[in-house]
Amino acid sequence: MAEERSVIMDDTSIVAYLHYRGFKFSPVKKGKDDRVGFKVLGDIDSALSDFYSNDQVGIQDFIGCLKAVRGSMFLTKEMNKQN
Repeated sequence: MAEERSVIMDDTSIVAYLHYRGFKFSPVKKGKDDRVGFKVLGDIDSALSDFYSNDQVGIQDFIGCLKAVRGSMFLTKEMNKQN
């Protein structure tokens, strides 16, 4: 079985757009401080090209994805503080 491609990203708006496009993501701790990045699974090259080409998106759908990404980031930060 081939390993699925993944990339670590910091930008919540890009991760939200990729989530909007159907990519799965998970928050990951970066370094020894409270920084959180996102591991995005899949081949994102075409979707990133669409993002930088100013692809049209439904604003309410995108905002929902952005809230999900930011929520996972804050939850991860809070869990890191408790450990």
